[in-house]
Amino acid sequence: MRGDDIRLFVRDPRHLIVSWSVAAATRLAALRDLGPRAAAGSTALRLAAADGTVPRILDLPPAADASLLEVAPGTSYVAEIGIRTASGDFTPLVRSALATIAAERPPAGTAVEWVHAAAPTVVVAHAWSGGRVPPVATPTEGPRSSEVAYA
Repeated sequence: MRGDDIRLFVRDPRHLIVSWSVAAATRLAALRDLGPRAAAGSTALRLAAADGTVPRILDLPPAADASLLEVAPGTSYVAEIGIRTASGDFTPLVRSALATIAAERPPAGTAVEWVHAAAPTVVVAHAWSGGRVPPVATPTEGPRSSEVAYA
């Protein structure tokens, strides 16, 4: 990644990978805007859940460009890389898109329903040779399955 970019990758229902790149010009402009408050500032990652809970803010090592975070399953998150001042203020530099973490188990109501397909059966009186089986000539209405286009 180059320039200003931040991306979230879901590793599994309990972990999120945050990868980022902040251009030097973006960081310098933010430090200039903060003025003297930026003197003791540090680069930080802020992870906010979409449900409105208090965001986590983690100080980052200077050369860091990725982080693995433990998260709650079934929650949506947004991450920001920014500058955290000594007073605790956070000035965002880049913001990610929303990432939704899957639940650890499938949602209720996803039972399997079996469908009975009324298709003619063919009695095979020999062992399969491994080759293609010739199609069975049956009267059908509509296109054959090999002729149906899927969008």
